[in-house]
Amino acid sequence: MMKKIHILVLFSFLLLLGCQEDKIDTQLFGSLVGTVLATEDNIAIAQATISTNPPTSSLQTDELGRFSIDQIEEGTYTIRAEKEGFVTEIENVSVFLNQSANVILRLVKESAVNSAPMKPQNPSPAVGSNDVTTSQMLSWSAEDDDNDELTFDVIFCTSNEFSCDTVAQDLTDKQYMIEGLQHETVYFWQVRAKDGFTETNGDLWSFETESFPDHRFLYAQKEEGQFNIYSTDLEGDDKIRLTNSEGDCWRPKMNPQRTKIAFLSNLGIQTHLYIMNRDGSEVTQVTSSVPVNGLNPLELSFAWSPNGAEIVYPAGNELFKIGVDGVGLEKLADAPDGQMFAEVDWATTGGFLAVRTTGNNLYNSDFFLLDDEGNFLTQVYADIPGRETGPEFSIDGNSLLYTHDITGFESSDGRQLAAHIFIKNLIDNTTLDVSEEGYILAGTNDLDARFSPDGAHIVFVNTNNDGISQKNILIMELDGDEREVLLLDGVMPDWH
Repeated sequence: MMKKIHILVLFSFLLLLGCQEDKIDTQLFGSLVGTVLATEDNIAIAQATISTNPPTSSLQTDELGRFSIDQIEEGTYTIRAEKEGFVTEIENVSVFLNQSANVILRLVKESAVNSAPMKPQNPSPAVGSNDVTTSQMLSWSAEDDDNDELTFDVIFCTSNEFSCDTVAQDLTDKQYMIEGLQHETVYFWQVRAKDGFTETNGDLWSFETESFPDHRFLYAQKEEGQFNIYSTDLEGDDKIRLTNSEGDCWRPKMNPQRTKIAFLSNLGIQTHLYIMNRDGSEVTQVTSSVPVNGLNPLELSFAWSPNGAEIVYPAGNELFKIGVDGVGLEKLADAPDGQMFAEVDWATTGGFLAVRTTGNNLYNSDFFLLDDEGNFLTQVYADIPGRETGPEFSIDGNSLLYTHDITGFESSDGRQLAAHIFIKNLIDNTTLDVSEEGYILAGTNDLDARFSPDGAHIVFVNTNNDGISQKNILIMELDGDEREVLLLDGVMPDWH
């Protein structure tokens, strides 16, 4: 009996040992999909060889650059993509149970098999061109032996400072519009061609911009709440912005020699006189200790001396003269009691000044003649109901040009209903209304009148009397006939 028991125990032990040796390991699987792309353009790379570590199967990408391994054991793998002409790329990816892992491999083209782009050629404007416009389309040609897609950077340099800036990057077109160039300036430029692997700098090309045009008209224009000064031709077509300040710039006036432009600006807290070249360059501040001042800053006016060496300007109840270099400040006159200076003009002959003074509101105006030493000579216009602007001398100094609202209307906001332009003859004391009915449009105002350089025409502003409509600059003959629009949306014209 004992023997049978021993045999049974031995049999059970052997049976248990046999079961342990035949145990089957459990394997966990997921899947792997991937795509192989070219780095520079994301184009699919077909027939790229894919291998893994730990090893699975070796395969190649299809025409869309794709590959997949449906049954791959769970774990972390190193995926290797190879293609002739490209740098081999390796990525790590983790595969999880019953999940599909995704990987993207981007191959960089081997520089050893890539040809650098050829130098950009055929610049336009051609090298050494002159009389180039200040807004110019730059263009060039470029080629690449590998037919790689090219992009371009444009480097631009000025001759006077020889400072270079990259003004455009990664252009796909072989052209670039450059704007805001200075007149009579030599510029250098260069194009850099790039194919995604290497880049090639072109030669340094040059051109010279055209001379500043002989513009006869100056005016101010309000844009986005700020006044700037422009010049234009007799047709009003070729307008050029001359100022680019953080403050308002208004009331442009050219000197008798037609070389400099004086204007007012509130770049600082106060209004001051500034001078610049005809092309807007070399802006300098003239006044400093005594700013330009008056009842309404936009109606204030100053005057060049006949020789262009000095400027006379209003400063509250005082009239000052100063050299264009900011030296030699001199008080010329005090306004009558209770009045301030607003506008002034200096006759080209005879040594006379004409001034307008104001009282405590915009409707109080008187005109006086002074000698060039500041002595009051005579009153040529006494205040009457309605608002006035001016005066300005004729070329011979025998007449004054001014405006007056013939309705005599007055209100707290300074509105005018029918401002007309008048010419007052200082010899016989007669006055001519050149905006009389038949010429001026009903419901509009003629303002800011100035004589033409030949004395045969008047340039002025016309606008609706609602006070908010656009202001346009017109010209007409001395009798008010032949009214013609010069340009739209402008004020404070000057014609030299």
